[in-house]
Amino acid sequence: MEKTDDLGAFFPEIRTETIKGKTLAVPNVKVRQLVAFGKASEPFMPLVVAADYMAVLTHHTDAACRAVSIITGAEVEWLADLDPDDMLRLISA
Repeated sequence: MEKTDDLGAFFPEIRTETIKGKTLAVPNVKVRQLVAFGKASEPFMPLVVAADYMAVLTHHTDAACRAVSIITGAEVEWLADLDPDDMLRLISA
């Protein structure tokens, strides 16, 4: 294993996605968000690990909207009204 001094591997920068004119920060999950995020994402986390984001969206839409809302602060209703390709960008981020 190659040694690295790059802390970016452990503390990546906050990602942003601009959707419908709104720029959303997609930070790492905070400790205070863990319980809520864990409950929201539990039904679909195996699909995220497998990078099957379309299955997340098509089979777990409500849970995905709640999980993305917890991380980004965007309203669940706003997320639910997005086009699928926009929500897929957020799920993959």
